[in-house]
Amino acid sequence: MIRSTQYWKCYSPRRSSLSIAAVAVSKVRGAAAALQMLEPLAEPLGSYFHYFGVKGALLKELGRADEARQAFNKAVSLARTAAEAAHIRMNLDRLDQ
Repeated sequence: MIRSTQYWKCYSPRRSSLSIAAVAVSKVRGAAAALQMLEPLAEPLGSYFHYFGVKGALLKELGRADEARQAFNKAVSLARTAAEAAHIRMNLDRLDQ
């Protein structure tokens, strides 16, 4: 079980590993636990598309649509490809349904 974001910072420095770990935590311990794990990483991952995509998905799962929308909009602004932006826009569209 993942006990600390410090573990991931030390042993898995790749940003993608941190996002993947948060998804894994959400499946085992729930979206709230995964979101709690992500929060301390806001500064080091603040320019990372996937951080905001994962954060938006977790917030959406928790029923926090306004915050999810903000995270998804940030992810769109950081998208490097049209496909990344389209994927996030699809999530934004689902918030409105």
